Amino acid sequence: MKVAVSAPDRFVAPYILDMLGDAAVEIPPEAMEDQMTLDALLTSCNAIVHINSKPTDSNFGRDDRETLLRMREQSRPILDAVDRHGELHLIIVGTLRVHPQWEPEGPYYGYDSTLAPRDTAAEGQLWMEEMALERAQAERPVSIIRASNVQGVLLDGSEANGLLHRWAMECMMGWINIPGDGSVFRTPGYFINFVNENNSLLSFCDITICSLNQFQENILDILTHITRFSQSSRIGHS
Repeated sequence: MKVAVSAPDRFVAPYILDMLGDAAVEIPPEAMEDQMTLDALLTSCNAIVHINSKPTDSNFGRDDRETLLRMREQSRPILDAVDRHGELHLIIVGTLRVHPQWEPEGPYYGYDSTLAPRDTAAEGQLWMEEMALERAQAERPVSIIRASNVQGVLLDGSEANGLLHRWAMECMMGWINIPGDGSVFRTPGYFINFVNENNSLLSFCDITICSLNQFQENILDILTHITRFSQSSRIGHS
């Protein structure tokens, strides 16, 4: 079994590739522009993981209109290649920013959560998800994974990602930055959401969303696993 990984980012994709090992097939940016090369890379694959949070090679901000156009251009080759392949499980990894901002008094995100993209990049993410679901068939299943504020360090340990790590650096100077307008203090229980998924053989049309509702145990669980993905590890509720 081979699994392709396309539009890789600097943080999540390296862990996926490392976890897959010899089963991974990385799709380089130049292959996205050459149909024959892309098809050749996907020939031996049973599934493809597409990172769909923002353009991989763009310096535009999340609210720039060009970001939406670049995300559409980046997703079309993958959507078309899945159609040509015949039997390929498309797994789209994005963010929770396609949903309205969560409020402390409100319910956690679920399968019935409303859709309201918070920025232009989220519009681009939602565009690909909708296009993929329209094309989904039993032999070409589509799974959508949405996660938010993933915490951890780069695979080589050179840099940390997420508010917890930024706070750890700032607190050494005696202060920390709190997101928002200051009216609500968001504890890590409020802003850490991650998908709890351990079965890639989903039905042909799946959207998986999970939010944490406990503080200490869950946050330690995430920090333990995100920094050392392995074939037997997954993000989960403790």
